[in-house]
Formats: sequence, C-alpha cells, structure tokens
Amino acid sequence: MLCFMVGKQIVGAEINALVMQECNIKGYSQKKINSYLNHVNEFIASKKTSRDYSL
Repeated sequence: MLCFMVGKQIVGAEINALVMQECNIKGYSQKKINSYLNHVNEFIASKKTSRDYSL
C-alpha cells in the first residue's frame, strides 16, 4: 500500500500516523479520526486516482 504525496513516497502506516496527528491537532474526536482513517485506507486500497475514487 503506497501513496505519493508532494513527490515523496509514503507507506500506508505513515499516512495513518499523519492523519491521526492532524486530526489530534484539530481536536477531532476519536470516532471522527477512525472514520477519516477508514476512508483514507479505502482510498489507498482502491488504487484509483482521487478523481476516479470520488466519482
């Protein structure tokens, strides 16, 4: 499971850590964080572009 972000290769576990960090900074509840993580992981697993995934 790989994703490209700003020209840097990031592994799925690192993405989850970044999402959790950002959500904690913004003060989101654990339920909302889990929801975001679920959507991010589904997107990565789909191997689609962001445009194709959102359609």
